[in-house]
Amino acid sequence: MNNQKYIDPKVVGVGILEIDGKILLVKRGIEPGYGLWSMPSGYINRFEKVEDAIERELLEECGIIVKAEWISGVYSSEKSPIILLVWNLSYISGDVKPLDETLEVAFYSIDEMPELAFEHDEKIISDMISSYQIYAEIELKGVDLEEADGAQDIGYISNLLTDPSSGYWGDMWFRENNQYFRSNSS
Repeated sequence: MNNQKYIDPKVVGVGILEIDGKILLVKRGIEPGYGLWSMPSGYINRFEKVEDAIERELLEECGIIVKAEWISGVYSSEKSPIILLVWNLSYISGDVKPLDETLEVAFYSIDEMPELAFEHDEKIISDMISSYQIYAEIELKGVDLEEADGAQDIGYISNLLTDPSSGYWGDMWFRENNQYFRSNSS
C-alpha cells in the first residue's frame, strides 16, 4: 500500500464589492502584504460554507454585512498552495471601517487603484474589467434575439458587477417581465 501523504491546498474566499463603480479594498494589517491593498479575503474553515466564509470575512475585516451572490472566478497557481474563490457581493448594511487584520478600508475606482498586495489581485481586477468591457459592448449595441419557440428575448445589462441576473435574457412573453406588459397592454 502506498503511504504517500497529501498536503491539501488552502481555500481562500475573496470578495468583490462594487458600489457606484468603485471596488472595496482593505489595507492589510497582517503578513503577507502588510501595508498593501487587497480585496477583502480569508481562509475558508473546515465545514464552513464558502459563501458564509466570505460574508464572515467582510464583517470581521470591514464591519459590514454582505451577501455572497455568485462566484465570478476561481484562481490557482503552480507557485502557491492557495485556491482563490472570488465572490461578487451585494451590500446589505453596516458602516465600512477597518477592523481585525486591516489598517484602512476604502473604495477605489478601477483607474485609481493603489499598489496591490498580490499578483492575483491584479489578475482578478483585470479579468473583471475584461468581462465588464465585453458586456458593455453588448449593452451599447443592444440585443434582440428570436428564440426557436418564437418568443422575443430582450437582453439588457443593468449593473454587471452587483446583479448576477443582468445580462441574462428574459422571455418577453413571461408575464413577470415588464416588457410583456409594454407589448401586451390591453
